[in-house]
Amino acid sequence: MKILLIRPNTDMFFATPPPIGLMYIAAYLKKHSDYEIRILDARVEKLKYKDIEQRIKDYKPDVIGIGALYAEAKDSHFIARISKTLDKNCKVIIGGPYATSDYRNVLEDTNVDFAVIGEGEKTMLELMNRLEYKKDITNVKGIAYRNENNSIRFTGYPEFISDLDSIPFPAWELVNPNNYFNLGWGGRSLANTFQVHKRAVQIFSSRGCPANCIFCHNIFGKRFRARSPENVIQEIKMLVNKYGIREIEFIDDFFHHDIKRAKKTADLIISQNFRIKIGFVTGLIVDNMDEELLDKLIRAGTYRIVYGIESGDSRIQKMIGKNLNLEKTKKIIEMTAEKGISAGGSFMIGFPEETEDNINTTIRYACESRLHVISFFTVTAFPGTALYEGLPEYGKKISIADINYETVSQNVSALSKERLFKLKRIAYTKFYLNPSRLLRIFLTTPFKSLVINGIRVIRFVVFGLKMRAV
Repeated sequence: MKILLIRPNTDMFFATPPPIGLMYIAAYLKKHSDYEIRILDARVEKLKYKDIEQRIKDYKPDVIGIGALYAEAKDSHFIARISKTLDKNCKVIIGGPYATSDYRNVLEDTNVDFAVIGEGEKTMLELMNRLEYKKDITNVKGIAYRNENNSIRFTGYPEFISDLDSIPFPAWELVNPNNYFNLGWGGRSLANTFQVHKRAVQIFSSRGCPANCIFCHNIFGKRFRARSPENVIQEIKMLVNKYGIREIEFIDDFFHHDIKRAKKTADLIISQNFRIKIGFVTGLIVDNMDEELLDKLIRAGTYRIVYGIESGDSRIQKMIGKNLNLEKTKKIIEMTAEKGISAGGSFMIGFPEETEDNINTTIRYACESRLHVISFFTVTAFPGTALYEGLPEYGKKISIADINYETVSQNVSALSKERLFKLKRIAYTKFYLNPSRLLRIFLTTPFKSLVINGIRVIRFVVFGLKMRAV
């Protein structure tokens, strides 16, 4: 059986990392089967629909699997339509956060045969085996499909893989790594906007997050599961030796939930003397951070950390389920900055029941902190999240088609879109019009990133043009 895994080309994204989710799926299938598998990353190759159509026509796959975020929904369905037009017998599957959050919407499209929900490795393998031998698929956990009477059936959530060391490393041999290391001026392979080296990749060292933030997806479950530090080191060693990787970005939801494991991982990186740069734009939560871990991460090569703070208002912290200790958060930020790390903060404005006073409290909190840089996002309610499910209580109804990460594309707050946008501009203006902060930014930021992100901030503050994360 021939399987083609596709990442759509959606031009709104600010970074183009390798499609690590599809690469994990491919590696797992290769380990446990003899299927012929290819990965098509339409984003990194900047493929148009006609180009994708030609690739599908040339390969003639039996199964097409599309991995998609919600922002890639439209392109995913277009690829599904192309696939069925070329071969009506080709099975089309959509997985990833989009399918997990809203499988019913996925399957409204009759060009899609299956949605894969949640962690996909075991589910895809079992589904492929059943399809190949034309066996019953009704008890395959983690899928949704249309049954004989055309109603949608969900088989239930799959059992998560407890031993993450049993999952093979992502299938790097199925992508061309150099495509991600030559993205031109302003292009990058990491979410980290301060990326230092071109040869940089992302790594998952754990899955699952026990936190209860109302705005988060729940792809990997609430139970924290981690790879052993030794297994993580083996992957880094492979990436360094085989592909010349010089920078790593950990993209765990909660890297240091098991703080002893996190410290051991850092110790092993130090002992191997990899001489790599390390960044965290997610996964380091201030409530679980201590100075010893921070020092170890710095010795391992960490130069940038972005803390997810979301709100500087204690009432909003409770409402959104984040429940950070804001005083401890400020102290951890100060400690991080004093140790020479570029400290970033991620904030969100526009929650239901959030007032302008609450937002101004968050702006003051950011400005009074020792953060070097900030990102202010307007709240987006994704299907499958507690925030989305609770919107009717606030009398809110939104269109999923409106979702856009860069603008006030949906508004679940009591303020107008125009006022939210203005408050966002005020936040950036107040934060960056600080001479001492500008000096600290200059001293901790690579020159190229300084120029690119400086232009982005100026474009937004002065001209009101789209602002992407810094």
